[in-house]
Amino acid sequence: MITEERWSRFNQLLTALEALGLTQVQIATRIGVSPKYISDIKNMHRGLTELTARRFADEFGVSFEWLLFGQGSMKRVVLSDGPKDFLSLPLLDVVHIGPPLDCPSWLGTWTNLAGAAALAANRSKLPYILRMPNNDREGQLNPGDLLLVSQEPTPASRLAIVSGKPNHILARKNNHDSWIPIKTGMRITWKTEVLASIVGIVWKPF
Repeated sequence: MITEERWSRFNQLLTALEALGLTQVQIATRIGVSPKYISDIKNMHRGLTELTARRFADEFGVSFEWLLFGQGSMKRVVLSDGPKDFLSLPLLDVVHIGPPLDCPSWLGTWTNLAGAAALAANRSKLPYILRMPNNDREGQLNPGDLLLVSQEPTPASRLAIVSGKPNHILARKNNHDSWIPIKTGMRITWKTEVLASIVGIVWKPF
């Protein structure tokens, strides 16, 4: 749980950011957490971790020591002018659905995005970077390629994360509108659901 003093400072920071025109969804996206994560802290349902406090400090220029421990002052909140053109996202080595920072196998690694990739990520829901975990039977993707994931299915998506048995699957849509697992290339025989879209390969539109 969060202490009353830390909760008060956190809400003071949220108020300052909202006064500058940011919504809680935008705040959450810029520090790489889900909007619910921000809401849970605000409603005292979870604590403010050191990692999250440091993300606020790095992103908005506030004092980490003030936010977490009450030392010194908040400092000035800094926002870039215009659209956000630089962003850090969690880098995952496994397919994941849900807040990226809640992935049990996440090792704390971040990937920096700039330009078009950062703008695409800012338009995405619960975005993260997925490191291509295996071979692509069609040879279009390579192990280690960095895929930008948006956890909001889009009708136009040709590459997506779909529900699987027992684990979710990275799959490609074929010409018959069926989903084919990237790894096996074999047609899915069970009813599946699109859970997230692959927006692009980092640094290169997909």
